[in-house]
Amino acid sequence: MSRFAAIDLACNDPDNGLFAGRVAAACCGGMTIEPPWGKPVKFTVLTGRKIRLHRKVFKLASPTTEWVGNWCWNRYRFTDGEAQRLLRTLKSHGWIATDGPVSLCDWWDELA
Repeated sequence: MSRFAAIDLACNDPDNGLFAGRVAAACCGGMTIEPPWGKPVKFTVLTGRKIRLHRKVFKLASPTTEWVGNWCWNRYRFTDGEAQRLLRTLKSHGWIATDGPVSLCDWWDELA
């Protein structure tokens, strides 16, 4: 049986809550990560429950939940393997942990 992981992406315009096509931050398990220099990254929602980020396509395990926490964030659910692939992609593009539980931030810092 597959397990699933939720990753929240700050991909909506902070002024109106509409999808902005860019990601300014991600949150997974209470850890927030941000792209280098705080510069939002291009982000596309594709048909067939897929997203594209950093020129890679990731398969979603279920439909998107919009406005999680507040209107800036949407929740995307992945199989554990796909979530790990997404997180490794973000890490390889220089994303940094900005807050969260020490154990998760330490894991992020050691992630290759």
